[in-house]
Amino acid sequence: MQNIRGRARRRARVHFNLASNRVRSETPEGSWSDDKGRAEAVNKILARIKESEQELTSCENQSGESLNMPEDALTNARIKHEEYLLDDLIEYIENSLIDALTYKARLKRNLIEWILRNETELKEIDELENLIMKRYVEITKERQHMQRLLDFMRALDNLENDFDNLRDKIFALPISISTTQSSSLESKSDKVDIKL
Repeated sequence: MQNIRGRARRRARVHFNLASNRVRSETPEGSWSDDKGRAEAVNKILARIKESEQELTSCENQSGESLNMPEDALTNARIKHEEYLLDDLIEYIENSLIDALTYKARLKRNLIEWILRNETELKEIDELENLIMKRYVEITKERQHMQRLLDFMRALDNLENDFDNLRDKIFALPISISTTQSSSLESKSDKVDIKL
């Protein structure tokens, strides 16, 4: 076991320089032993790296084209998960159809009740409008009657004022009539005397 560990420690570490495709060693000598197996392994690794680089460049060159990628376990798991979610969604929609039908029936019933309530309220509003119009006609008639009474009272007031003025004139007239009558009588008596 210790020999294997010692050999693993002594084995040279290999770094790949992808730009120049050459192998560089970290051994102090800086040289490889002439082992054909190692050279073949390194060549296989370099060939795989070149193939992966060519695939990457071809993927970058393809624009808008679908790539035929092999399915792996992750994509299969994602597809199964999406199918599970879709099945749940379809089941939820199918179950909610019953709820939708009951909601539709309840909504229709509420709308019919609301329409009936509005129709009764409209009838009540029409009746109130008729009562208001009747009362308005009565009030206008009463107002016209009151206006006639007011005009009659004003006319009476004017007549009373005219009567007061006429009375004052009448009370003022007898004095002037008596004086004129007396003067006319005196003149008549004078005339009579003269004639005699």
